[in-house]
Amino acid sequence: MARARDRLSARGQKAGMNSLADRIVAARLAGTELGDAPRLSLDEGYAVQDAVAAGLGALAGWKIGATNAGGQRFLGVTGPIFGRVPQSGLRQSGERVALGGERPAEAEPEILFRLGADGTVAATHLGIEINRPSRADVFELGVGFIVADNAAHAALVIGPAIPLAALDMQETVTVSLIRDGETVSTGDAAAVLGHPLRALEALSREHPLREGDWIATGAMARACPFAPGDTVVADFGALGRVVAHW
Repeated sequence: MARARDRLSARGQKAGMNSLADRIVAARLAGTELGDAPRLSLDEGYAVQDAVAAGLGALAGWKIGATNAGGQRFLGVTGPIFGRVPQSGLRQSGERVALGGERPAEAEPEILFRLGADGTVAATHLGIEINRPSRADVFELGVGFIVADNAAHAALVIGPAIPLAALDMQETVTVSLIRDGETVSTGDAAAVLGHPLRALEALSREHPLREGDWIATGAMARACPFAPGDTVVADFGALGRVVAHW
């Protein structure tokens, strides 16, 4: 009887996670606020995320979050967290980012990698990641729910290519994040685990990667609000600029 109850309980938990995943997908695609949401363990969060990813269409790669010590302390984790990048959310610099609904989002400047064979870096780009949690109280729900919610990822804006070797000269890889003409934050590539390649290494230890994957390695500077009508520019100086319009 005990084993039967355990099996029933496990089936019930799986059904509940699948139901949550379906609701997260629906909220993400419509741009609406998710209803009731539970606190989840990190493992439960990734299990739900797997089901969420299946509902978001073709996948183009991964996003990496919590790539600095302060963010990890805040979330109560000891390493980065990961989410999926849907193909439908890829945009080129200057293109309009059309998110469903009008709920506000956030934009953050990042280094992007495009993977070649055997997980090697085939191309390095400047970029902006757009994040939008499905609930306003996401931090109260904890890191398990954040992971289930696809680590808040909404879109990825791809900017110009740069030499991978540029990342070895940290003093040259700086960024200013500008919203509607006003500088919101500044940062550099060293904010991403000391070097963006370390974020890629952390991801590769946890998840299988594919040739052609886009990898958003983590925020170089504090994110800024991003709402309908906004223009956000990530200015990397001599390396180039990335522009996101909503």
